[in-house]
Amino acid sequence: MQLSKFGKIIAAGTLATVLCGATVGFATTLADYPSPFVSDGTVSSLIVVGAKADPADVVGAIDIAARLGGEPGETKTVTCPACPGTAAAETLSGEGKAIATSNTKIYVGDALNKDGVRTTMTATDLPTILAGGTVDDTDASTTYDYSQYIVMGGKTVTLDDDSELDYPTLMVKIGTTGTDYLYDAKVVFEKEMNVTSAENEEIKLFGKTYTIASDSVFDDSNAKLVLYGSANTQLVDEGASATVTIDGVDHTVTVNGVSDTDVAVITVDGTTKEVTEGKSYTIAGVTVYIDGVYYYSKAAQTSQVKLSIGSQIVTLKDGSEVMTGSSDTKIKGTKVAITKGDTNDTLSILEVKVAAQDSTGDFLKLGGEFVDPVFGTFKVAFPSATPGLTDSERSMISIAASGDDTLTLEFTDKNGNSKSIEWAYDADDIDLETSDATDTQYQYVVVENQTINEYDYFIVDAGDFPHLLQATDITADGTSTASVTLEDVFSGTTYEITLGSDNKATAYIDGQPYYIVGNISGTTTDMKVTWGAGATYGDVGASTTVFPMLEGKNGEKIALVNTVSNIKPGDVLLLPGSDTAITIDGTNTTYTAGAVSYTYNQTSDKLFVTSVGEDNEAVLVLEEKDDASTRNAVIVKAVSNSGTTEKIEADSPTFTDANVKSDTARADSDIKYYVDLYGTFVIEDENGDQDKVTIYYPDDQMVNNFYVMDKDSSVSTTEATTGTEATTTTYESVVPITTSIAKLDTEVTSADKTSKNLILVGGPCVNTLVADLAAAGKVKDGEGVLTCDAWNARTTKFGLIQLIDDAFATGKVALVVAGSTKDETREACSVLQDYANKGLSGTAVKVVNNVISPVTLA
Repeated sequence: MQLSKFGKIIAAGTLATVLCGATVGFATTLADYPSPFVSDGTVSSLIVVGAKADPADVVGAIDIAARLGGEPGETKTVTCPACPGTAAAETLSGEGKAIATSNTKIYVGDALNKDGVRTTMTATDLPTILAGGTVDDTDASTTYDYSQYIVMGGKTVTLDDDSELDYPTLMVKIGTTGTDYLYDAKVVFEKEMNVTSAENEEIKLFGKTYTIASDSVFDDSNAKLVLYGSANTQLVDEGASATVTIDGVDHTVTVNGVSDTDVAVITVDGTTKEVTEGKSYTIAGVTVYIDGVYYYSKAAQTSQVKLSIGSQIVTLKDGSEVMTGSSDTKIKGTKVAITKGDTNDTLSILEVKVAAQDSTGDFLKLGGEFVDPVFGTFKVAFPSATPGLTDSERSMISIAASGDDTLTLEFTDKNGNSKSIEWAYDADDIDLETSDATDTQYQYVVVENQTINEYDYFIVDAGDFPHLLQATDITADGTSTASVTLEDVFSGTTYEITLGSDNKATAYIDGQPYYIVGNISGTTTDMKVTWGAGATYGDVGASTTVFPMLEGKNGEKIALVNTVSNIKPGDVLLLPGSDTAITIDGTNTTYTAGAVSYTYNQTSDKLFVTSVGEDNEAVLVLEEKDDASTRNAVIVKAVSNSGTTEKIEADSPTFTDANVKSDTARADSDIKYYVDLYGTFVIEDENGDQDKVTIYYPDDQMVNNFYVMDKDSSVSTTEATTGTEATTTTYESVVPITTSIAKLDTEVTSADKTSKNLILVGGPCVNTLVADLAAAGKVKDGEGVLTCDAWNARTTKFGLIQLIDDAFATGKVALVVAGSTKDETREACSVLQDYANKGLSGTAVKVVNNVISPVTLA
């Protein structure tokens, strides 16, 4: 970079000014930096580089300016009229990898080895745990390379309470047999390893180093690999002792004597035993593996024994459970599979398949983790589901009793309006209706073109703009003042519609036309409404909308359903569950609209939701499409309980998803949980004498987040936040620089010196302003004044950052950033670029090899 371009670069608008909360006036210590060089968004400083300086000084100055330009300097506010919430997020700390991929997620009922997920973890995913390795066989003068994998089994996500939990939760049932494993820890050798010749050599498996023991057996009828895990390794001279600490307890080990090349006598905590190289022993309760015996017959040389004290013994025998320790204690729930090479004494593939050790805790629950019981270096974790089962981001739909005879439905609609409505009434003869103080019942009309009486409720959904309306006034008297008044139950909006003398009008709601016809039955207080393709007054057009649907805040559709009468062969009906109408063919049969099933009774000319049954009422919640492009539904019927006093209540929910998972709480048998493929979570509460059902509906299909990771790694979860109707946010904004803030030392004027705070890059030999300050005795490093000659006389390379008050004028500050060479200048500049993390203080510091030291100035 040419020096002459420096001023142009700084002035080009690539930097901005500073500083939120800066100190007014000049700084007294480096702890106040970047004040006073920027203050309240106003530039009051210059960055100065020597005209003869090395280009490295220019680069360092740019680093300083870039950092200052990123500081906020102006407080602003913004009002968001409909601010969105934030999505849930997973942050992995340490080594690990999600089992799901960006294209394939794990949903309820899915297996951890489903097509498209990360079924096999490799060294790319876990570079330390699954690092490839090499066994150096010194006896055979060869090497054996191998790769490692963790292969997931076919365990599926379900909802269960298990024997250990009070309430059901999402989990994977692990099981207790290695033949039906959670995962398979697999080692594949590129060249078959001769186990006999590889004895006493090291092998690193799943992040842990072992020695291949001479107890290993590979022949025609056996395949057994014995490993000694390294622990406290000591090389002890003959006649000497060593102290080792195992689990906080000190043990004394003495080598009494070495008799030949592989035999020695040792004492552990007072117990003496003859030992052989390559063997493991338990002495005084301490496991000791004899790594090596080094025997020297000459008196001038001292024999030695290499000991692994407190070592772990792992025995891997084909077809058996993993065994540990000298007594071969089994790790239950494991199974070893060994594939031999072309000859029986070689190892080609080693597999350790792992499940739970017993029925206590044989599950991996939401928020839990399963640490590998064999190698102990990795784990499978289930930190979260997105969204969580009851996250505030979900829609909550409540169906509960209000008194003995009324069921309410409460939810928040797509526009953010929350409402509780009475929808089913009378425990003796339940119908879609509501009650008022005079005990008058108003019907819910849920079929297009049926009679709506004054004060009745009806649902319309033209153009996917649904509304629950009440006809609060119908005056269909055939006069010029004939009118209808409609009130939107959720928003409270009132629509005044003039019918006129023909008792007809087209009403537009959300731009959608509705055709209203009054005086249907000879009275002045009823009407009918039609809408949709081909509709006109009294004519539904292409199809009849049956059970028009409201829409909840997360896109779920909600319909009130009952039995529809007067259905005739040839009728074309648009039903919840499908965008395609069905045609009644005149037979007793079942029709499907997507996943929702409907039954037609030709004898009675009635149609009803199959799971609800004829002459019954229910709430139907239609989900959005899941990953299989299916729209399932949750249906809750209104029923009468069987108590002494008959009361209305919510029935147990039914699901069109045939694989819905459910379980009863162990702590309270009156509580039952359900979750389906989409992740809709339902709680049925039978406490009291009127059951309640609460539905938690996710904005997107719920994803289950599983990871394989190092045992010390973790995943943190940030929950989603809901949006708000209107929010005013205050934030700090960067103010653009529109004038030059950089000069060469030859360009600086007297006015600049007296009116500006200065950042001076480069020492007294290359920056004349620094030379002037040095001549005035103001540039120091604790050893004296740093004139150019003194600077050059320093024998140690260093960088200097010095704050000088009243540098060229009272109240104005200069900051010298310089080094004994161009490299040290760059290093000092980089400290200022990252000042927030450097802990600067005082008025001067030295920088040597990235170490910052305070300087005491005389």
